[in-house]
Amino acid sequence: VPAYFLGSEHDVDLEGFHGDDPIGLMRAIFPDLREVRMIPGAGHMVQLEASDAVNTILLDYLLLPAFLCVFAALAMTGVLPGVPGWAWVVIFVISICATSLDLRNKSGFMQ
Repeated sequence: VPAYFLGSEHDVDLEGFHGDDPIGLMRAIFPDLREVRMIPGAGHMVQLEASDAVNTILLDYLLLPAFLCVFAALAMTGVLPGVPGWAWVVIFVISICATSLDLRNKSGFMQ
């Protein structure tokens, strides 16, 4: 299962509950840990202490696939002008979701 971790530099719970190497433990539990983002200067309540940094990271994560779908749709309307752009966006979003769900089922996560 693909995993992403957003944490904070001064979160006492990370070491307190997960030992000296909490990120190493996460990598052992989640072998497909794709990215670890640590926000400097924030503690356990990272979303309150550094809300601008958290929002920026979340928007980067969420908007990139959306922009890719829109750009791919624009390219496809140039190739097949008879199909409206919105239809390509829907097709690409469904494809991404179906691929993601298929990966979860293959990993045993949904079983």
